[in-house]
Amino acid sequence: MLGFLLSILLGAVFFYLIQTSVQNGMKAGITIAGGVILSDILLISLAIFANQLLPEIRKGEMIIAGAGGVLLIIFGILIITKGNPHLMYPSTPAGSFIYYGSTGFVLNTLNPINLFYWFSISTYLTQVDGYALREQILFFGSAIAAIFGTETFICFIAIRLKQYLNSRVLWWINMVAGGSLLLLGGRLIWMMAAG
Repeated sequence: MLGFLLSILLGAVFFYLIQTSVQNGMKAGITIAGGVILSDILLISLAIFANQLLPEIRKGEMIIAGAGGVLLIIFGILIITKGNPHLMYPSTPAGSFIYYGSTGFVLNTLNPINLFYWFSISTYLTQVDGYALREQILFFGSAIAAIFGTETFICFIAIRLKQYLNSRVLWWINMVAGGSLLLLGGRLIWMMAAG
């Protein structure tokens, strides 16, 4: 579920993935998804490593989880309240698949919210749920597989549903993604306050 939600957030990678898939085909879109996956693996590794170094201090755990919950709520509100999204089909530079993969990697890595997501989730898994390193690797491996599968599916449907991707459809996607972030952020804050 986590991988799916992170994949459908309407950010730069989402729109770039759709635009490139529509214009340049499935292989180009999957190459972008591969770059995103490599970036996520790097960010998750940093988050797990940082969490292994942090002492298990309840107050620090609550601050990190609370900040993560607040950030998810703010991001959800921003997604819901932003103007009507629209999909443009500009021409992209022709190039090798290295171009697409590196663009996916850079777009995903330079978005600071991604590191914060993975760090918040790693902290929650370690400090609240008591996941060992092996369990975290299995959890994050499943999330990575879900992200890749979802992004591959996005490429597939973008090509087939090009004529249906209008402002209204994107508005509904924003509402679902934003509402999901609000719920996840609220749940994280509630669990930290109650626990």
